[in-house]
Amino acid sequence: MLDADDEWYPDKLQRQFDRITSLREAGRDVSKLMVCGNIHHVDLDKGTERVKNFYVGYGEAGYGLARVLKGDNTPISQLAIMQTAFKRQIGDFDPALKRAQDWDYLIRFFRLGGWIEFLPSPPLAIFNFARGGRDADVVRSCMMAVIDKHLEAYTEAGVDPDAVRVSVQGYIDSFKEDFAS
Repeated sequence: MLDADDEWYPDKLQRQFDRITSLREAGRDVSKLMVCGNIHHVDLDKGTERVKNFYVGYGEAGYGLARVLKGDNTPISQLAIMQTAFKRQIGDFDPALKRAQDWDYLIRFFRLGGWIEFLPSPPLAIFNFARGGRDADVVRSCMMAVIDKHLEAYTEAGVDPDAVRVSVQGYIDSFKEDFAS
């Protein structure tokens, strides 16, 4: 799930495998575990960079289905490792979606009992982000399609899908000028 322009740090996989081993040795079931971590986020359009500390924002604060359904889907796919059998159970990214594939994937991941462990401290990868080529209308329609696709999950989790639609619209409108037309 690594994007072509992202770069893993040399110790990424070893740190993730070490965490899986320690959890397994502690008696945890890791069959539905995804291990992620922090990223060095480089915004190629704005010329800025920073470390996104997902460990604090998501690991310590808790991250699960209800939070993801509300649209809080941290970009983790370029860092994620998990057991192949569980990945196959979840399935691939939905080819009908041109955008928001990671959001749809995370919803399916959590609905099937997945859980995420975020590694602290140094980033695992450089995430080179560019907005070029994105169309706000396509992003919006794909995000709305994800909401429609998972209405049952919204009901089960007690999350109002209409409130999420409003939030998504506001999110896209807040940086619409950043999208390529």
